[in-house]
Amino acid sequence: MKLKQDQKFLEEVVKQEKTLGLGGDTYAMAFRSFNWHTMEKLDLNQEDVHNAYHAAMFVFGFQLLMIFFIATIIAGDGFTIVLPPTLSVMGARFICTILMHLQVEGDMRQGLRMMKYVTN
Repeated sequence: MKLKQDQKFLEEVVKQEKTLGLGGDTYAMAFRSFNWHTMEKLDLNQEDVHNAYHAAMFVFGFQLLMIFFIATIIAGDGFTIVLPPTLSVMGARFICTILMHLQVEGDMRQGLRMMKYVTN
């Protein structure tokens, strides 16, 4: 009985992984490489899996460094928030903000899908 339940659970997990729809960025490739079905499909060996994991950790390290650098600038004495001098500068900043959010939205959605997959 337990074996049938485990087999059914495994089939559901494989089905969900196929419909996950991940992109091709570093984190998604590392996430994929830890899945047995995907490893077989992509013909990955153990070294490829380690390389994908190391690449993801490398990117994560750079992201942490950037957060640290920005935090030290903000915590410094010379940091002030000022209004833009003209309306055109404010408009350009607003447009850039909207474009940045549209660019990042796909990555955020993919990250949420990966986290939901892992919890399931």
